[in-house]
Amino acid sequence: MNPKAAGKSRATDRFLKMEGMDIKTIILFLTIMLVGLPANAADFRGVSWGATAAEIQKAEGRKADNASPQGLIYVTTLAGIKCLAMYGLKGGQLSSGVYSFVEHRKNNGLYILDFEKINDLLTKKYGSPQIADQWVNETYKNKPKLHGTALWLGHLSKISGFTNGETSIAHVLNHEDEKISHRIYYQNKAVIKKNSNKAENTALDAL
Repeated sequence: MNPKAAGKSRATDRFLKMEGMDIKTIILFLTIMLVGLPANAADFRGVSWGATAAEIQKAEGRKADNASPQGLIYVTTLAGIKCLAMYGLKGGQLSSGVYSFVEHRKNNGLYILDFEKINDLLTKKYGSPQIADQWVNETYKNKPKLHGTALWLGHLSKISGFTNGETSIAHVLNHEDEKISHRIYYQNKAVIKKNSNKAENTALDAL
């Protein structure tokens, strides 16, 4: 593999590992959403779980901007905000999806406005979410105008959870790796349940 291709592959792998905010929190939140509503749309960007890379690219109408056996990445926009649409593949089939917003904002409070804008759209499509603002330091909790500062300092993280048929969705805004991260995670419930059962079996084996 040439260096350029290798770099693209590493970038794809890094995005599709769903790194960032405490992943245990995200998985727990997604697991809570296992009991879903009747499906009213395909699972991620009009593509159903189990789709192959070829089927995803056909649905997108073009080749991926980055690709590896672990997934495909497309540069796109959502509600006017620049983002990466990331398809996670397991066994060659679609099992997860992530929107990672990459629009830079000079004012940290604008990231919260972006979160609220996207959250409103998710609510219109999937219904009322389960919302969990996490404060590790409440210095600015009662000062809404400084919530952007709290976000940047890592004091505040915002999570909303939605469900749709076989899909659990976590909308997350937090501070990680010296920057603010805004993502939407889509997960196949069958995969969540399988991972949950695997973790439980591992714990049982250790007892």
